[in-house]
Amino acid sequence: MQRALRDKDGKIVGAAAKAVGLVGYKEARPAVEELFRSSHDRIIKERALEGMALMRDPGSAALFESLLGHREDYYRQLAAEGLARLHHDPALLQDRYAQEKKVTVRNALAFALIASGQDKYINDLANELDSSREAQAHTYLVELGKYENKLPQLYPYLRSTSVRVRAKMVNVLGDVGDPAARDQIQPLTSDPSIEVEREAVAALRKLSGK
Repeated sequence: MQRALRDKDGKIVGAAAKAVGLVGYKEARPAVEELFRSSHDRIIKERALEGMALMRDPGSAALFESLLGHREDYYRQLAAEGLARLHHDPALLQDRYAQEKKVTVRNALAFALIASGQDKYINDLANELDSSREAQAHTYLVELGKYENKLPQLYPYLRSTSVRVRAKMVNVLGDVGDPAARDQIQPLTSDPSIEVEREAVAALRKLSGK
């Protein structure tokens, strides 16, 4: 895979840079970081940063910190995602959150703050389930529920007054895949909203492996 990082085809290089992050191949982190720093290809730089954000290598922390104020929104977002997976110091993250104007970046910073123990920011992501950024919030909430032991903190949103939030949070719990959520989801199979009811049935099927 590291050989692919040196390929002449930029598409192969970009795909490899992200792939090493997906599999957590930390030995490749210096090479991927060098790609990000030296490449003049925008796509390669983005894929390299995506790979590092997924890798969970503490060696990337300094780079991520330096990018939290970058002019490129996507770089700031990926830097926050990378710091989330490193359980970074919440003090720095809170300062950046307070200054950040771009909603997608604020969502990523909320993700990082929750991962570092600041559970009050779950409300930000839950509310985003009823927005055009639902997919981003869904991804973060699934990761938090599956890998950061935040599943119990998601349950209250099954009682949200927002039909959309209830429905989408049920979908999150189904994708987390923990059977412990079954008793929380079951009552929603008789929810007044057909949308919520359908999502609850689908989630229970996922949790039972059917």
